Amino acid sequence: MEMDSSFWDDFGPTIQNRAMEQILTPMVVQLCHLLISVERRDVQNKGLAPLQKVSGQLANASEELVRVASRLAEDSKEEWLREEMKPVAESLTLSGKNILLVTEKLHLQPEYQGHWEELVATVQQILVDTKKVLLLDDAAAVRRTLLAASWCLTCLEALEAAEDSTSLRTSLADLAAALLRLGGLTARWARDERLGRARHRLGCCVPALLAAARGHLRHPHDQQLVASRCRVFALARQSLGELLDALQPGVAGTSTLSQNGALARRLCKLRQILEEPGPSHLRSELLEAPLAAVVWHCLRLAACSAPRERMHLVSRCRRLLQLRPGVHGLLRTSPDTNREALRAATDALFRGVRAGLLRQILDTFTDTQSPLERLVQAALATSTIRSRCDSEASAETVQLLLYAFHNQAKQMIRVAHLVWVCCPQQQTGRDLEAAVAGLQKLVIKANELFSQSPQTLGLDWSPAILQTLLEAWARESEHLLACFDVVLNIPEFLSLSIQDMTKHLDLYTRALRSGASREFSRSVAFLRGRATHIVQVMSRYVGQDPDPIFRNGMRVVVQQLAQSSVTLGAATEGTRGGESTQNTDVILTMAKHLIYSAQQVHEGLDGTNHPDILSPLRVQVQRFDMAKGWSYFILPSPQHPTASEMKYQQVPGTGKNGPNTSFLPVEQLSYTVLPGTCIHGWGSPLPEVSKGISAVKSEDHQVVTLLCTNRPEQDSTVDTVRETRAQEETLGSEKMTRLQEFSTLAPSVIDLAKEDAHHANARSDRLLGVAFRQSERTREDMQGLVARAGDWYPLCQQLFCHNLVTELPGSMAAFVELQQDLALMIQVAAKSGPVNLDKKSSDLIGRPDLLLELQDRSEKTKMCAKQLLDQVLSSDRLQETTLREESIDNACLLWAVAVQDLMQCMDRLSRRQGLFLLPLRQAVKNQQGLQEGLGQAAEISQRLQEAAKLSSVLCGDARVKAEISFLCGKVHVLTDALLEVAHILVSSPKPCPSLSTRFELLCLELSLRAKTLTDYLTSINIAYEHIFQDAVGKSSQTRIEGMLSAIRVVQGIIAGGQESEPFQEDLLVSLESILMLTKEVAKKVPVLREEQRVYMLDWLRWEWAAKVHHAMTQLQALEGGQAEACRLLAQCLKPREEQATALEEDPDQFQPHCKEGAAGTTSRGSVDSQGAVPKGTPESSVGTCADKLATIRTTTADMNMNQSGSLSLPPAQMDQTVSEDSSADSQNRIAQITQEMATEVLLMAQSLRKRGQILTKDQLIASARKVSASGKNFTRLIRIIAKNCIDQRCSQDLLCMVEQIQTMSSQLSIISSVKASLTRSKSSEELLVDNAQRLLQAVSETVRAVEAACLRGLRWPSSDPEELEVAAFCMQWKRKLLRHRLQEASNEDCDELGLRKTSTRKLPALVALVQDTL
Repeated sequence: MEMDSSFWDDFGPTIQNRAMEQILTPMVVQLCHLLISVERRDVQNKGLAPLQKVSGQLANASEELVRVASRLAEDSKEEWLREEMKPVAESLTLSGKNILLVTEKLHLQPEYQGHWEELVATVQQILVDTKKVLLLDDAAAVRRTLLAASWCLTCLEALEAAEDSTSLRTSLADLAAALLRLGGLTARWARDERLGRARHRLGCCVPALLAAARGHLRHPHDQQLVASRCRVFALARQSLGELLDALQPGVAGTSTLSQNGALARRLCKLRQILEEPGPSHLRSELLEAPLAAVVWHCLRLAACSAPRERMHLVSRCRRLLQLRPGVHGLLRTSPDTNREALRAATDALFRGVRAGLLRQILDTFTDTQSPLERLVQAALATSTIRSRCDSEASAETVQLLLYAFHNQAKQMIRVAHLVWVCCPQQQTGRDLEAAVAGLQKLVIKANELFSQSPQTLGLDWSPAILQTLLEAWARESEHLLACFDVVLNIPEFLSLSIQDMTKHLDLYTRALRSGASREFSRSVAFLRGRATHIVQVMSRYVGQDPDPIFRNGMRVVVQQLAQSSVTLGAATEGTRGGESTQNTDVILTMAKHLIYSAQQVHEGLDGTNHPDILSPLRVQVQRFDMAKGWSYFILPSPQHPTASEMKYQQVPGTGKNGPNTSFLPVEQLSYTVLPGTCIHGWGSPLPEVSKGISAVKSEDHQVVTLLCTNRPEQDSTVDTVRETRAQEETLGSEKMTRLQEFSTLAPSVIDLAKEDAHHANARSDRLLGVAFRQSERTREDMQGLVARAGDWYPLCQQLFCHNLVTELPGSMAAFVELQQDLALMIQVAAKSGPVNLDKKSSDLIGRPDLLLELQDRSEKTKMCAKQLLDQVLSSDRLQETTLREESIDNACLLWAVAVQDLMQCMDRLSRRQGLFLLPLRQAVKNQQGLQEGLGQAAEISQRLQEAAKLSSVLCGDARVKAEISFLCGKVHVLTDALLEVAHILVSSPKPCPSLSTRFELLCLELSLRAKTLTDYLTSINIAYEHIFQDAVGKSSQTRIEGMLSAIRVVQGIIAGGQESEPFQEDLLVSLESILMLTKEVAKKVPVLREEQRVYMLDWLRWEWAAKVHHAMTQLQALEGGQAEACRLLAQCLKPREEQATALEEDPDQFQPHCKEGAAGTTSRGSVDSQGAVPKGTPESSVGTCADKLATIRTTTADMNMNQSGSLSLPPAQMDQTVSEDSSADSQNRIAQITQEMATEVLLMAQSLRKRGQILTKDQLIASARKVSASGKNFTRLIRIIAKNCIDQRCSQDLLCMVEQIQTMSSQLSIISSVKASLTRSKSSEELLVDNAQRLLQAVSETVRAVEAACLRGLRWPSSDPEELEVAAFCMQWKRKLLRHRLQEASNEDCDELGLRKTSTRKLPALVALVQDTL
């Protein structure tokens, strides 16, 4: 299409109002008709008559428009309009005359193409001039409307100030005249949404203004009428302000805003109109503007496209315009048929636009660096030339390259504008504008650098400056390219890219064969540029995908493509000096491999070719105690020592290899998913037997000899079957007989094969019969062996079978890593023995040889792994894939069975502690009941961690404390990883073997870690565990009820004591927790016994013992009358016999004790001296902790906070902060600041509403400044909480809120300063109060976030007094909240339905400080 493309870029959206739409839309449609006809060569001699008629109409319309425009300019009495309109009118008049002249030329010479191009240019000029005339008229109307709106505002102020009937009538008459003029001027924009709303609101205000003015004259002192009058006038001013705002941006602003996504919006609107039911004439009126705009933008895209894409777009636009008249008039077809055809044409045009845009992006951005690189190279070469002639020639070359660079940049910016029009997202539009601005700056900089020689203007062409320019251009180009992702369809993008690369491969091949270096360089640049483009787009696309499995798999194939591009570039650089046939073939192979890598990326979109060995969760479980090890199933990086050794290895067993036969780097390796996991030859004789039969028939003595040497491997298979059967509980005699037959048949087959191979006349029928008999009798046993191996067998097959030989290094590296993981698991299992050497672990009773068995299984696994690797390396000589897989398959099965036996042996070490994972394992296996399994695993893990944290505080051994802390962290991380893997396994239709084995390893490690941790808990809380077992024995309900009564009595004693508030609250929280846990035990004991899940009581026992031990330690810190609580709880926890004796001696000990009687009557020394606590009871079991009572007193609050993940303060600092800030929340600085802000804002709001103390102007401004200063102080304290919050997300939310409050505080301060210099007015007071209230609202939301951060937990604060104060405040509130929750849970009041009633106590909330004011 021969037209100036700048016309399409500069014309933009031309329709600003309804009048312009009615004038320009038919012209745009006719121009599109003309352009399409010229492009398709559709106009013949018979079509010239209508063309002459249209040209005459255009000329007459142009002349009439010039007359009207000139008259408007003269009548407006505005000099600027006359000056602007005069040249436009002259140009429009000239264009009207030219179109008549060109039409006459076409009538004489219709075949001359120049006349058609002149006709198109003339019509374009008429359209441009018409738009200019309309825009000038629109600008003049805007100016007149602004003056009218200002007049309305003046009249409105006069009406508001009117105090008598005379001035009221005069003001009303002036306002009516102003409103009438404003309504007439704004009628042309009635279709504009913003202006329409403003006009409607202003019209609604007129009756209210009249009523308010009359009411003011009749009742001037009525406060209600005064307030109503103020609201009406404020609403009228607001409506006029909105109208002014809608007019103020002008034509340019509206044009700029409407271009972003214009084509997408017009297409959507066109589709909506076609979908809506209604009369055809109404629909045709609505279709005019969007259809014209759509065709216009599509032709703009076609003008920049290649001929083929241009014709596709033009054909679709022509089809849409052909169907357009069918919507308007009476046709032979029904309206529904017309509408369907128009809808189909619209969809086809949309697809054409998307394809054309994709082609534009690919063609323009395949190689964005080469033009500038060639320009820089030429500039560097010019700067080193000393000869004048050579310098002039080089300067000309630089100018030519600069021109090419300008064309490239211009095309890039043009494509960016096309994407901008097609993309509806506003943020992407802003990013595109920023990227284009960056490119334009670099183009200007390049023009300044290279337009003149450096000697002329003293320019710096140093390599550093030019390299900086290249890097900046690459960065901005990639930034611009990233903005195109929103309009890309990834499958179409990859498919079209691969097609182009395949087409260029032939050109690349011819360039290599012919030695054409220029074509050679272009082809290499194209292939590498297209590959780089794919890598950049796919990297961003993959990074946004939420699925970690898909993300990791795609990153591998994308990295392969990037590495292939680098390899191709390096190879071509090395062969430019002289190409040999061998080097040419090598480079051609690399180019094909590059295209193959791109195809792998395309195929990877559905996840079929992702490497299963890349587990997405491999980094979640770190190995802290591993000297040399990596995460689960992760390929070693090139920096790893193992990877560096196998990065480039020669293929084993192939002798000397050439330079190009080494393995690809580990990063390029890919793995394919196995289609199945069956053993070869189950429907036929065994593989080794089949090979033997074939070898006998072909008299291949070498293969027979190889089979005889592989006989020990078959013997090991028989041994494995024996061991597997021996481990089963029952082994039938029939199966044992078959097993024995197998062990005797296998050697017989081999012996027969050896014998027949050395006798030429021997027949193989005898061998075949024995082979089939052996296969039939052993097939069932082999199937059982495969089932016994579990998912380890397909995992091993995935590594070493069905893969290319070039993938062997990566497979071996992954297998070595897997062996390291198993070795680490063995170490964990060996360390999971009893921690108390004086006690024997119940798990090892009756199995003294379990650790020896573990060692034996470990050695056997190592041996099988070594045999497997040896088999893989030796079988690599076999070139046929089937023979290679058959030779490795048996070794894989042996290793898998050995690993499965090892896992079962380790599982028996933690049998009891691992039972809580049984529901989760069953859910994963049966693909149902997942939520129940996940809930139980998460709950028990959390209980175990809480018990461990409490027990760690009670332990005096620093080494044991560190070990318990480490185990807690491991249990937490392992639980999260296990739950996530379980989710993936259940949601995946066919989970990969690596994920299933990962699940088994996580279950095993979690069980082993839990066993070690529970052994530590038992060694610390052994006495209390005995009490628990005694309580849940016979008559458990009576025993537990007695404990509950005693705990309640102890609570009453503590609640009435004189202890410090924090210590008392922490102790009451601990007692409430024990009370709730004991109730839970009472409910669950009969249920668990009935369901035969008594093992679940173990977890309750460990938690109960830790909490009771912790509470007893707190009680022992009491002195005076409250020491009776410790004796009472200890007496209750005694065994049944001792408790019965104590009850006979003191029957009133479970009655409530009054403070007077208890005070001073019992001391700690008397309890010990009387022997009321015999050896072995809870009080005697904490003797090691009794020496630290003074420290326990100050750290008990910290222990309670620790179990919820909160901060821990040192004892001295805790005493200091508690003594200063524990009286009430209001004494804390955060509470003081929020209360002060709430008070000031309340006073300001009441003063504004005339409902309290009326503040003067200075007082109001002072209050606003106080609120602003308080907001700044508040942010400083909140930053401390954000810094110490352990939850990263809560910390980021708090920081964002702090920035918001700082901005609002600064804004309020600025407004206060400005208002201080102005006279007092109602609007200024409203503005101050509104900003202060919004600031207080932000503070309220921040306080809510502070509550969330406190519940998440805070880190250990520094020694700064301000940080300690903030931490103490947060801890105090959290203690109150936890206490409230426990009291709510322990409420025994029930309604008639048996449901627990909600307590009337108010929930502690920080936000209550400011909530009332809001």
